[in-house]
Amino acid sequence: MGRSTIPPALSELANPSTPEAQLAALQNLKNEIVGHEQRKELAVTHGVVKPLAGLLRAEARKGGKRRRNVTNGHSSGLFNESRKSVEEWTTEDELRFQATLVAGSLANGERASRTDTVVKEHVG
Repeated sequence: MGRSTIPPALSELANPSTPEAQLAALQNLKNEIVGHEQRKELAVTHGVVKPLAGLLRAEARKGGKRRRNVTNGHSSGLFNESRKSVEEWTTEDELRFQATLVAGSLANGERASRTDTVVKEHVG
């Protein structure tokens, strides 16, 4: 097993150079912490919650339902035969998805009560 990528990932999350680099950092962080309680604790101790909460908060403002091709309250849904293309999955969508996976993994750790306390301090 190699060295932990948690510190570099946290640095990139806190001060992203590009959305793609931030996405790679989230994916690396997720891979590091899933199933590893001590690494989750390390990530929380090193301050993962603040940039993660900031990212989720910012993305939540941009998110919401995407309704396109709406006419008189009727949308051409995903299964409508006349719809030509499925909406594209963006980097921002993937950022939000990966951040949600990381937050979920942290919330399901053995030390989740400590994580909950830290999350409430930053999100609350």
